[in-house]
Parts: sequence; structure tokens; C-alpha cells
Amino acid sequence: MARINESFYNTTPVADEQAKAAGSRAATAAIPAAQAAIAKTPDELLIDRINAQITKTQTSVSNLENIAAEIGAVNPAAIKKMPGETNTAFNERVTAAYKAQEQPTLTDEQIAQGYTVQFVRTGAGGKGEYRIIRPLGAGTTLKSGSSTTTSSTTTVPVPTQTPSSNATLVSTETDAYGNVIGFYSDGTQKTLIASGNKYKSTVDVDAYTLLESTFKDYGLEELIPDIKRFMEEGLGSNQAAVELKKTTAYINRFRGNEIRRSSGLNVLSEAEYLQLENSYNETLRAYGQQGFFGVDRKVSQSKMADIIGNDISATEFKDRVDAVVTRVYNSDPTVKSTLKTFYNIGDEDLIAYFLSPKETLPKLQEKVLSAEIGSEALKQNLLTDVTSATALAKLGITKAQAREGYQGIANVLPTTTKLGQIYGEEGINYTQKTAEEEVFGQLESAKRKRLKLAEKEVGTFSGASGLARGALSTNKSSAF
Repeated sequence: MARINESFYNTTPVADEQAKAAGSRAATAAIPAAQAAIAKTPDELLIDRINAQITKTQTSVSNLENIAAEIGAVNPAAIKKMPGETNTAFNERVTAAYKAQEQPTLTDEQIAQGYTVQFVRTGAGGKGEYRIIRPLGAGTTLKSGSSTTTSSTTTVPVPTQTPSSNATLVSTETDAYGNVIGFYSDGTQKTLIASGNKYKSTVDVDAYTLLESTFKDYGLEELIPDIKRFMEEGLGSNQAAVELKKTTAYINRFRGNEIRRSSGLNVLSEAEYLQLENSYNETLRAYGQQGFFGVDRKVSQSKMADIIGNDISATEFKDRVDAVVTRVYNSDPTVKSTLKTFYNIGDEDLIAYFLSPKETLPKLQEKVLSAEIGSEALKQNLLTDVTSATALAKLGITKAQAREGYQGIANVLPTTTKLGQIYGEEGINYTQKTAEEEVFGQLESAKRKRLKLAEKEVGTFSGASGLARGALSTNKSSAF
């Protein structure tokens, strides 16, 4: 017994020593950290505590997100919006969860007919579901024994097969029109619940309703019958938009795009096209010409189609109208009459002529300027024609410069003409054309002819000459 007690007491100190040694080692290892902690300032210690709290919060958020993802995978409707998450990001996350759900399986018969499975939005907040979609133009051909039934492409496809007496119901699905279809073990299918829906889904109905409303707002009522037809044929809104552009009503409404396409120009979007029409009408109203395209909407749209098709922008259209209204209609009547004399443009065709795509804007502006220059010559009872007036327009002579120049020419021409006749044997001939060359063309040769006549006048009559050096002295930068 004494031996057993001795053994017991001999082992206890060994265990105590091991524990002490381990504690000593732990204390020694903790010394650097303790020293580092003691060395930190209060601010640094505060930052350490904040960082530790952030780490704990991030871990909690991550755990919550994982739980939410697991719940969403089972039931997307249970997904909740995260703090700070935008509506767009939330909707995308919900939609992704719905898309992760199991998709309906197409039968071999449906695959052969071109049926597809598509994800359809069924409500706000990213909600949706997969549905089996019948393609446009595909009848539903269903076999029952030796008989075949084909549904019309303009009616809702409803299977009419009769399962055999020993067939069992394998599965059901809801088609794009809301009909509940049953699939049986013998390969037949039967409508268990007929929805009576004429259109594919409430989503499509809402989309088409919006399209109809938009078309009415923009005066496109003629396109609505085609829209309704597409709805009844089961087209989705995107496919309907493509098919709509092939219809006669659409092509006629946006005829300007057909002209652009045939000319190699890019076609305009519907919004751009309508905006261009609006800008044309606004310009005409601003210049008091609101009735130019007529009061009938279709006639007005057809006339504007020619202008749109020839790529006349809203800015160029305004410049054209401004040229004819401001510088011709609202100007001196002489300008209008000269324009008719030069180019045979009557009062009634003025605006139509200026809006004609056959005439470029710079050419039209040149014609107006030529008429303005010619009208200033006529006011001084001088001669003018389209050739001389156009030549001066090409030199950059303005209407104001033409007015002052022709006033000066009218003052000296009677005298130069008379003296030219007196000294005709000397070959000094100073005509209106010579005066125009001096005044507008700044030709020294023309100026020398006038000064030569002035010298002859002084020598003959021994007085001051009306053709002295200052008689036609002008500065082209101001008057000439």
C-alpha cells in the first residue's frame, strides 16, 4: 500500500511542472503583443476596435446573403430588397432567381412544330415564369389514333385528343394562353381547363395597349388594326414590331424612310421621323405658313415624306423658309418681281420652290441675293439681268452694297454717257458695265476711263468736273 501511495505522489509534481511550463511559454509568447498594445495610442486602439466590429458585421451580412440566396432559390417571391440596393439591381436579382427555376419540357411534337420555351415577365419587381410559346404561322397538329386535327393560326391552339381508357395523367402545364394542358401516358394531350384567352398573356396585352395608346398620341391610328391582328396571331410585342414594319400601312406612313433607303441613306427611327415632322410644322407656324402642307393629315405627311426622304434637316428647312419668307415675301416687292423675272418663280410657287430638294440651299440663297442686287439696279432705273446680277452675287456683293453702288453709278452715268459721245473718236467709252467693273469689281482700268473723261471735261469747260477723283471713290469693305 505504501508503494502505491508513493507512486501517486511521485507523478503529481510532473503534471504541475508541465502545466507551469506551458503557461510560461504562453506568457512569453504574449509579451510582444502586449508590448505592442501598450505602445499603441488611444486613437489606434479605437481604430482596432472599429475594424474588428466591421469584420463581424461583414460576416453577419454575408451569412444573411447566403441565407437569402438559399431561400430565393426555393421561392423567389421571398427575396427581400437589401439595404442600399437599387430597384434595378433588386429586380435583376429577382428575375435571375425566377430564371433559375425549372423550365417546362417540350414534347417531341411541339419541338417538331417549332414551339419554344421563353421567360415571360408576369409582374413588377422582376417576377416572371417560363412559358411554352407557339410560333407565328404554326398550326397545332395533334394526332389521335389515325386522325389529325390542325388548329388555325389565328385562334388559340387547344388540343382535342382523347386519351385511351387505360392512360394515366403524367403531367400538366399552362400554355401561353392560360390553358391548362394535361399530358397522358399514351402520348396524348388534352385541355383540362380552357382559359378562353384570345391573347397570349397579360404582359403582351399590356404591351400592345401601350403601343396602341402611343400610336394614337402620334396620329398613327392606321397602324392599330395590324397591331390587333398580331395580338390575335400570338406574336410577342418585339416580333410584332418587326412584322409591323412590313405592312403597307407602316410603309405608307413612313414613306420618307423608303426614299432614304433607296438613296442609300440611313433610315430614321419612328421617334426621329415624327420629331422631324413636328419641327417642320413648328417652323412653318413661326413664319405664318402653317397651311403650306395642307389641312389634311395624310396629304401633309406625304408632302413631308419627300422632304425627309431627301435628307433636309430641321435646321436646313428653317433656313430655306427664312430665305423665302424674310428676304422675299416680307422684303421690297421689287425683289419678288425680280426673282420672277430672273427665274420665273411665281408668287404661288415660291415656298414650294424653296423647299424643293432639287435645289440646294446655297443655290437658293444665291438666287435670292441675285434678285436683291438686280432690284437695286432697277430702283435707280438702271439695266440688270440674271447674268450680271449673279456675277455680282458670286463676288459677295450684298444688297446694301448694291444699293449704295448703284446710287453712285446712277449719279455719274448720265455725264459719262454724254462725254463718251462727245469724245467718242478717242475711244473712251464709260458705260454702266464699266461703272459696275469699277465700283463692284475694283478694276483700275475702268477707273482710268472715268478719270480720263474727267480730264477732258475740265479741259473743255475749264471748271470742276463732276467726274473728279471722289465721284465714285468707295470702299468695298463698307459700301462697295
